[in-house]
Amino acid sequence: MLVTVTKQNYFRYGGTVNTGAVSVDDNINNNILSLSCYPNPFSQAATITYSLDKSTHVTLAIYDMLGKEVISILNNIEQAGGKHEVQLSSKDLAPGVYSCVLKTGAHTSTKSLVVSENK
Repeated sequence: MLVTVTKQNYFRYGGTVNTGAVSVDDNINNNILSLSCYPNPFSQAATITYSLDKSTHVTLAIYDMLGKEVISILNNIEQAGGKHEVQLSSKDLAPGVYSCVLKTGAHTSTKSLVVSENK
């Protein structure tokens, strides 16, 4: 499988792409790492769900737009393959845009999170 990351941070799966951007040729299936966050935007709490294809060590953290880790949710914890769910409270987050980053031994997945003002 070919994964291409363009300068605009778009991903293209499969096939051969020559865009002058970073390319990684990896013979793995598309379900290695799945990450989602909902609702998004959120004002009080969000649910972070992720799926792992096999047992692995997992790190899950929230970063501000300057790249500073603001919340460490999981720190190199071994987890079984399958679907996992974590609740994230906004009580320690100012309104703004954050990155939710899930890392395993060989893979990383990132989703943007928007914390809105609590009404």
